[in-house]
Amino acid sequence: MKAPLAIFGIALPSIIASKHSFVTKHDRRTFIAPIGIPFGFLPGGEYKLKVSDYELVTQPKSKSIDTSIDGVHPGFLLKRFESETAFAQYQLQILDQQKCVFDDLSDELGLYLGENEFPNSTLDAGDEGIFMSMADTSSMWTPNQPSLSHTFTAGQEGLYFLMYQVCGLNEDVADLAVVESTFELDFVHFNYDRLGNISYLTAGEMPLPHVFFYFSFSYALLLGLWMTTMKNATAGARKSKGAIYAIHHFMTVLLTLKLSSILFESVRYHFIRVNGHAELWTGIYYFVNFIKGSFLFTVILLIGSGWSFVKPVINDKERKVIFLVLLLQTIDNIALVVLSTETEGEQKYDDWSAVLHMVDIICCCAVLVPIVWQVNALEQSIEESGDDADTSRSLAKLQLFRSFYVLVVGYIYFTRIVVYLVSSGLGYKYTWLRYCLTEVGTLAFYVGVGLKFKPMTETDYEKVATGEEEVGHTVEMTSGSPV
Repeated sequence: MKAPLAIFGIALPSIIASKHSFVTKHDRRTFIAPIGIPFGFLPGGEYKLKVSDYELVTQPKSKSIDTSIDGVHPGFLLKRFESETAFAQYQLQILDQQKCVFDDLSDELGLYLGENEFPNSTLDAGDEGIFMSMADTSSMWTPNQPSLSHTFTAGQEGLYFLMYQVCGLNEDVADLAVVESTFELDFVHFNYDRLGNISYLTAGEMPLPHVFFYFSFSYALLLGLWMTTMKNATAGARKSKGAIYAIHHFMTVLLTLKLSSILFESVRYHFIRVNGHAELWTGIYYFVNFIKGSFLFTVILLIGSGWSFVKPVINDKERKVIFLVLLLQTIDNIALVVLSTETEGEQKYDDWSAVLHMVDIICCCAVLVPIVWQVNALEQSIEESGDDADTSRSLAKLQLFRSFYVLVVGYIYFTRIVVYLVSSGLGYKYTWLRYCLTEVGTLAFYVGVGLKFKPMTETDYEKVATGEEEVGHTVEMTSGSPV
């Protein structure tokens, strides 16, 4: 089950297209699921599946053993579930109990291709789903390309998962040989929107082009406010120096990249909805998102280390952490590119998904390290300081970095746990809310940290230093903003 991982620009790739292909050769898995992305069908939605070059063979574990696949029953099943969580539970049940997904099918339901054991019958997509038997390849089709097409009617709408399983393997055959499946799938699924136009987006993602566009507009407003703040600080710097620091310019670039990234995401989903694919816009989005993600990690690490205002340079330890994170970001984006070319269910997809999860966890932990170092350094300076003014300023800085740590941890907690828990219970029509909640959390994080680290004039710093302002303003003098 794919969980939302959109944190610091790290996310499993969302769909590139709703026209998919799936290829596997000599695959020894007897249960493959889900194949392709789960798709939510509305009444009137259509599903098309074509199987090419299907072959099922047994490979003896010993050269002296002769095995056959008599009684083995392979097939594909498109089945409806209430949510991804329900499918995950069903998948565990199948694997743990070695159950066959076809056992509960009745002879009256499903599409059965085969002239012997499973004659063609009325196609139904009820609770049992749509079944394509691959048991009798000799009499099923000519050429070797069976296909099915189905239009969902009222009462059949829902979230559907495609599964493949090889059933009927007796223990003797399983002990002596392994079964290998080879096939290629081409499948297309689409809905119709309220205006009657074809939408290749799943039911829960149909609002996403507009959702991402609205957030891009929000970031455009945020960029405008940030630029106004920078302009005012520059005007104040003409009277007193030290208003804007290098970190502020980093933040301007970062916010511009974030705006571009989410705008390209909106455009990408628009073309997927209209055409079913968006390779060009997907490539542009991943390129911009890679730069934005690297910038965001770098900026958070620099702020956490106190660079720019608190100290002019970073030490060797902090530099090593930054290089490590940038290296992990490169690996992360390689994984994203690989995943964008694979279909869910293929073996490479599972392997690179594991890499992406691992890199994501390491990066999330790494960004907290410089903040902890800075907090410890400030606590030590307070203990060693004998000047009341220096102690007061150090206490203000300590409060700032502690609050920054809380913001980062809160952001990780919200996007990884809260969003996941909420989205796991969403109906198939409302899965767009997981993206919306993630972007709301991201926007709130940007705004919150930006308010704490906004550029200030030297006059404001002097007021802070003389105690004319509250400690909450004192903390703002240490760095720039990650907006």
